[in-house]
Amino acid sequence: MEKKITIQYCSTAKYILYAILLFSPLARGSVHPWQQTVIQIGVLVMLSLLLMQAIQQKEPLLTSTSLDKPILALLLLCSLSFFFSVSRSDSVEAIALLLSYIIIFYATVYFCRTRRNQRQLVYVICIIASLPVLIGFFKSMDLVPFALWNYDDLHYHKTFLTGVYGNYNHLAGYLEMVIPLMLTLFIIRTRRGWWKAALICWVLIFVICHILTLSRGGWISLGGALLFMTLILLGHKKFKSKKLLIALFTTASILVFFVLSGSSLFDRVMTLAEEEVVLGVNGRVLIWKGTLELIKEYTFVGAGPGTFTIVFPGFQPPGTTARFYQAHQDYLHFIAEMGIFFIPLLCWMLYALFRSGFKRFDSRSRQEWGFALGAMAGIFAILIHSFVDFNLHIPANAILFTVLAAIVVSKRSAPAPNSNFTNGKQ
Repeated sequence: MEKKITIQYCSTAKYILYAILLFSPLARGSVHPWQQTVIQIGVLVMLSLLLMQAIQQKEPLLTSTSLDKPILALLLLCSLSFFFSVSRSDSVEAIALLLSYIIIFYATVYFCRTRRNQRQLVYVICIIASLPVLIGFFKSMDLVPFALWNYDDLHYHKTFLTGVYGNYNHLAGYLEMVIPLMLTLFIIRTRRGWWKAALICWVLIFVICHILTLSRGGWISLGGALLFMTLILLGHKKFKSKKLLIALFTTASILVFFVLSGSSLFDRVMTLAEEEVVLGVNGRVLIWKGTLELIKEYTFVGAGPGTFTIVFPGFQPPGTTARFYQAHQDYLHFIAEMGIFFIPLLCWMLYALFRSGFKRFDSRSRQEWGFALGAMAGIFAILIHSFVDFNLHIPANAILFTVLAAIVVSKRSAPAPNSNFTNGKQ
């Protein structure tokens, strides 16, 4: 009886994580406070269940990872910045959201201790990502299933594929993290026939949807991620289908070239420097200049987590009339809020993450190194995109980014004979 209760604790916590992964994108990216509150409540319930699991099993809840020290340093930096914050109430909200991401990270690491759970999580991510794609296609035909995803106030929503998001760049950011992970399913599975054909069609639909977002930053980011995957696989001794990979990459490149040669897509590429309905490159440069001035004013500890929105109007350059809630460049945004010490901290975090991921390539398990590669490529894509956008300030995308990071650093454990993880079962 006691064992059944333990299994229920862990399984319920796992399904709460899946529910968060489902809810966060469908709730318009979870950018509104009430949506973030729902996520935080779910995170607290999940944490409570895992604590009960750990107490009952008399085992540690936290699994050591290569990101432990960088995460601790991030919390210390946030605490220091909070002490000097220009608005502590906004900083409390930002730090609470950050803590939710950290709990999701360690919960994912905990669940990924078995092959079965890790594989199940990847399939869940891919299936959930199909919903924004499906809704995006419905919206393109003016068949919006629910009023929540109606964006009549945004007059570009019929030109750009936005799906459940209010901004096409954020749908592109979400998909460019999922597509590389989907491609790794070809690596870990040797099944042929209808399964492989269905998977090819599935990936192609995602890629087409990504292209139709018309997000130029998204195109570059996904291309960079796929090139990253290709180069890694070509240099990987355990990957045998190198000629096939080169053929596929060449064919895909030619196909993308012809697709982008379409009139509307080509025009989209050629208007790179023009002002547009959201914010063109010229407009972004103005915002970045203002953000740099903000950083000069709050150089060492920043203005405080979550305070960019209320501080930036005082540094907004002439020629920009709209109010900006983000810097449209994640790195500048974080530095403005937490100070220049965020730069070495970010470098440390990325070094530890990718170093841990590359170590996975020594594993005999195709699933372990394959999923690590797909997750790293998705992270690489969003890191590129973050130079021109603010995907990491969209909770749905930040949560997916967090889960991918957990997949990269997670380690399989050898469970005790009486553990509910025996044989990879719960």
